[in-house]
Amino acid sequence: MKTHAIKFFLLSIVAGAAMAGGVGYAFPGPAKAWADPVPASSKSNGKTEQPMEHAKELPYESVYSSELGLDHNKTVPANINEWYDGKRLTEFQGVTPFDGASYVAVSRGECSNPGYNVKLIGVYETDHEIIVKVKYINPDPDKTYIQMITHPSILFKVNKDGKPFRFVIEK
Repeated sequence: MKTHAIKFFLLSIVAGAAMAGGVGYAFPGPAKAWADPVPASSKSNGKTEQPMEHAKELPYESVYSSELGLDHNKTVPANINEWYDGKRLTEFQGVTPFDGASYVAVSRGECSNPGYNVKLIGVYETDHEIIVKVKYINPDPDKTYIQMITHPSILFKVNKDGKPFRFVIEK
């Protein structure tokens, strides 16, 4: 009887960690035609990059983060869900337009424990581009983490389309 209780306790811990670690989620939403991805640019199409002090903060809607999980109040189109699920398994930064807005994904790819994460610092707009600032969070060396495969990532929506995106990643 005691062995059964210990096994159940350990299984509960592993299952809880798996849910917090970025196991795939299904996003409800109507199916629509595939949106062509907008290439993520690291430069502003040959134009001189504007310093961040000339950028204005741009509002965004968080859809998913591996830290917080799925925002169940958001309806995400099925094609965006498929695009995101296909990209989050490898290190990736990208944008896909949909219905006048842009869905933005940043993923660290495969990591060895839930101590790794991606944190959105902010989204900013200049005359020539949209800048996405994220920080890669690493495990706290003073903590012990269960060893499991995770895919730290974020997905959010910006109500802008047409400008190139530039990703700034703090490591």
